[in-house]
Amino acid sequence: MNPAKTDLMWFSSSRNQNNLLNHDLHLKDANIPASTQLRNLGVIFDSKLSFTAHVSTTVRSCFIILRRLREIREFLPTSEFASLVTCFVMPKVDYCNSLLYGLPDYELNRLQSVLNALLSFW
Repeated sequence: MNPAKTDLMWFSSSRNQNNLLNHDLHLKDANIPASTQLRNLGVIFDSKLSFTAHVSTTVRSCFIILRRLREIREFLPTSEFASLVTCFVMPKVDYCNSLLYGLPDYELNRLQSVLNALLSFW
């Protein structure tokens, strides 16, 4: 095991969260500190499984892409522009969306705002 590449996260209810965050993992000569957020396969997990950081990162990156696409919109036909939006924005919104099942409405509304912004392009 490579301690430099190993991450540890404790998952628990918010009630027990403070007790677990202070406990590191000690294996032989390696000390692996507990983290509050981890990125795995492009998804940001937090210790409460709230996915707030993941939603924030996804929404931010989608709006950055939309701003960049808006700058070149007038130079492309509508069909090609629609292809660019489909290729660059929709995969970010759709990636691992099954993990987001059961999130509070305010988090899902943030992702919905990206889709609503797509409609304003047409």
